[in-house]
Amino acid sequence: MDIVHHTAIGGIGFSVLAYSGHELAGASFLAASVLPDLDVFLMVFGKRFYLKNHQGPTHAFLFSPLLAFLVSLPLFYLFDFSPVIFFAALGGLWLHSVLDLFNTFGIAVFWPVVSKRYSLNAVFFIDVTAWLMTGSACAALFFWQYKIVGFVYFILLFFYFFIKKILHIHVINKLKCREAIPSSLNPFVFYILEVNNNSAKTYLYNALNKKISDRQTFDLPLERHLKMAEKSVVFNEMHSIAKFLMITNVVEVSDETTIIAQDLAVRNFGGKFCRTTLTFNKEGNLLDEVAYI
Repeated sequence: MDIVHHTAIGGIGFSVLAYSGHELAGASFLAASVLPDLDVFLMVFGKRFYLKNHQGPTHAFLFSPLLAFLVSLPLFYLFDFSPVIFFAALGGLWLHSVLDLFNTFGIAVFWPVVSKRYSLNAVFFIDVTAWLMTGSACAALFFWQYKIVGFVYFILLFFYFFIKKILHIHVINKLKCREAIPSSLNPFVFYILEVNNNSAKTYLYNALNKKISDRQTFDLPLERHLKMAEKSVVFNEMHSIAKFLMITNVVEVSDETTIIAQDLAVRNFGGKFCRTTLTFNKEGNLLDEVAYI
C-alpha cells in the first residue's frame, strides 16, 4: 500500500483508540502506521539502492519492538509511561507490515536473520476496492464517531484481503502460471506470466468470466546475449530487484548491439519498471547502460 493509504488506515485506528479514551495510544498507533514507509529517505543514495532496501528493516517483525519503543519514547517523555502506548505502536507497525505482505512487492519479514522478501501477491499496492472501503470508513467515523465503525472496517478489510488471496491461489492453480499480479481496478483481473522452455507469455485474465486479453509472447534470449547483458552492473542490479527480468528485444546493426530487458512480472508504471537498455560495440564491449525505475 502507498503511504497515503497507510496514513488513512492509521487515522482510523487513532479514531477507534481515541473514542475508547486512549488518545495517546491512538497517536502512537498512527505514527507507527506511517513510520515503515519513511525508508523513502533511502532515495538520497539513489533509486536502485532504495528499491533494493525498500520494505526491508522498517517492515521486519523481528525489528518492530525496537521501532515501537522509538515511536513511544517521545510520548513517554512528555507524558507518563504506559504499556498501552508501546503496544499501540507495535500494533501499528504490525498492521502496516501485514498489509504490505499481502501486496506484490514483498517485505523482509525476518530481517536481520533473513533478508529475503516475502509477498502474498494478493492485492496490488494501489487497490481501488480497498481505497473505497477506507474512504467510506473515514466518512462514517467523521459523521457518526462510533468506534464500532472502525472495528467493522478492519474486519471487512482483512476479509477482502483474504478473499483476494484465495482467488490468487485459485488462479495460480488453474492456469499453472509463474505469476498472477492483481489489477488495481478490477478485483477479478490478474496479469499473468507463463514461462516454458522456449518463451514467456503474458496476458490479462478475468477470473470472473474467464476472459483472456492483451496476449504477448517473448522468445527466451540467446545465451550469447544473456552473457553480454551480464557484463552490465545495472542489468545485474535490476535482476536482483525485479521478479522476472528478461531480455525482450535485441537490435543488431553493423557496429552496435542494443539489448532491451524488462520485468515481465510487474504492472507498475505501464510495465516500464526495471526496463533496462544496454548498448555494446561490435567487439561486445559495453558502451551504455540505462535503467527505468
